[in-house]
Amino acid sequence: MIQDASYIISLSLKKHLANRGKPYLSFLGSLPFPVILTDSDNIIRFCNHELLGISPFSPGEIIDSPVQKIFSLKDNQTSSEILILFKNRRKKTFERKLIGRKNKPVDVLVTVTSLEIADALKLSALFFQVFSERMIDPEISGLQAKLDSVQSLAHLGYWEIDEERSVFKGSEECFKLLGMEYLPEYINYKDLLGFLPRKEDRENLERGLIAIARTEYSFQTDIKIKKLQQENGETAILRLLAKWSGSEPHGKFKGIIQEITETKKIEKELLRAKEKAERADRLKSHFLTNLSHEIRTPMNAILGFAELLNLEDLTKEQKSDFAKVIRVKGNNLLSLIDDGIELSKFETGVVSINKSEFELYPLLKELFDEFDSRRIQLGKTSIGLDLKVPEEYQHDRIFTDPGRLQQMLSNLLSNAIKFTEKGIVEFGYKKSGKFFKFYVKDTGIGIEEEDQDHIFNRFHEIEETSTKKYGGSGLNLTISKHIVEILGGKIKVKSEINKGSRFQISIPVESPKRKKTDMTEFNDSQTVNWKDKVILIAEDEDVNFRFLEAVLQKTQTQILRAKTGKEAVELCKNIGKIDLVLMDIKMPEMNGFEATKIIKKMRPDLPVIAQTAFAAQDEQVRCQQAGCDDIITKPIDIKLLLRKLNDLLP
Repeated sequence: MIQDASYIISLSLKKHLANRGKPYLSFLGSLPFPVILTDSDNIIRFCNHELLGISPFSPGEIIDSPVQKIFSLKDNQTSSEILILFKNRRKKTFERKLIGRKNKPVDVLVTVTSLEIADALKLSALFFQVFSERMIDPEISGLQAKLDSVQSLAHLGYWEIDEERSVFKGSEECFKLLGMEYLPEYINYKDLLGFLPRKEDRENLERGLIAIARTEYSFQTDIKIKKLQQENGETAILRLLAKWSGSEPHGKFKGIIQEITETKKIEKELLRAKEKAERADRLKSHFLTNLSHEIRTPMNAILGFAELLNLEDLTKEQKSDFAKVIRVKGNNLLSLIDDGIELSKFETGVVSINKSEFELYPLLKELFDEFDSRRIQLGKTSIGLDLKVPEEYQHDRIFTDPGRLQQMLSNLLSNAIKFTEKGIVEFGYKKSGKFFKFYVKDTGIGIEEEDQDHIFNRFHEIEETSTKKYGGSGLNLTISKHIVEILGGKIKVKSEINKGSRFQISIPVESPKRKKTDMTEFNDSQTVNWKDKVILIAEDEDVNFRFLEAVLQKTQTQILRAKTGKEAVELCKNIGKIDLVLMDIKMPEMNGFEATKIIKKMRPDLPVIAQTAFAAQDEQVRCQQAGCDDIITKPIDIKLLLRKLNDLLP
């Protein structure tokens, strides 16, 4: 066989091929890229001149030599890899370095495939694609730059570790995340481990890599590291993900590393929010259960004693006692309902504040009289109630909402009396700088220190035994906090278990717009004779009308009734002798707002007192806007009603 000048072939291969293999060898020799053929022992039996053009070896040094001779020494396992590929009849492509001219390495892409030619001779063919600098497409460099940019923006780095866990290589962003100086070449894997300050992180990484070696499994761990550029000493949290890659002759661990410091913070915040929501849900359920109990308890007494009033042979004292129980329990039930409505108003922002200037001492004295009486009604005779206002403060005036201030202090006094079994409940105020500082203190059961931050929350958790013993919805402190904040003040508590509590409300001193309001004091014990007066009661509910009729009966007032707003307008239009209108707001055909507006247009001087079951502040504003001269809320306080009538009747 005549040898083709385009390739070199060994004598042992010539014996097998004869003339039948020459066309194929000529074809391989004419290919524009390096090619070699090896036998099953990985001995080179053929190479073309393209390979000789990049190799420092002569033909005699290549032919009949082991295949690893032409590869870089770092690739000394290439022959065994090729042998495995040949035996498994597989085709595979991978990157390697050849020994080039002047022993400079040449990067190549090697494609290995098995061949059967001439008498079923089995060979391996290696085709090389050479990557020289002049062959690199500029777009590849551009893509690499974009990839680096994406890694930087995402705080995401790429890394590789060899199978023996001896060398480590990473992208520029990977080194940056680790706080290390970037090295484009491989570094010692032990140097990487030495840079991880925590022993547990080093052990987790080692165990994880061992576990996934030569498997399809992946591995993930979080490591903490202090970066060199972080002067404040904050620790960064990095998440490392790894997977075994066996697509190359030498398997590698490959993966990514990403900073998750902020993600971890968000996760913690979400977890805290979840726990808070779950706790709020538990407290809400507890609150609703308690509220159901608090409603049913007074209702049981009200309905029960109402039935007892129907019994015959009751003495006058028994009837009086039964009526007293009904009144007290009715007030308790009303307080629960008011608390729920009031809280919803504050939380939805539908609340108004009506500030005015007034004397403080009379308001506090009124509270003292009310709660001193309530204390006795509740059987709390073992505790005393004390109002302490220095004499020099007893004529102080304040500009704020008197109703809201009274509501806050009433809530605190109610709690103090409820949770005190013996000792004293004291309240008062003093001026301190730019604030009026009101206080309520008691010698009651006290509050645990860890609970003092939560007692003003909407559904704060009440200790079950205390709930059963003392009752209550637990909303009045929440409402008080809302009120004091709207008024621009603060509320705080100091307490000690079994020694008592001290609540303080600070209300800022404000300069009022001077507006004096006079209200005639009315004592229900004085004799009232309104026999020359005519009062129109606009009320559709028979029970409510009968109540008002009974209240006014002793005053000898002449009473007219309208069951609708429209009827009230007609009576005021046709009867000029009407001296005052008690106007129910919620009525059929025409409500009290509309009826009042029409009546006031016809008779501007006719006094109208609105009576409503809606106790919110915005309801009072609507009554004023309709033209009502005053308002009284249901259930109606008899003394207050008579006083308001006395002030407005001509």
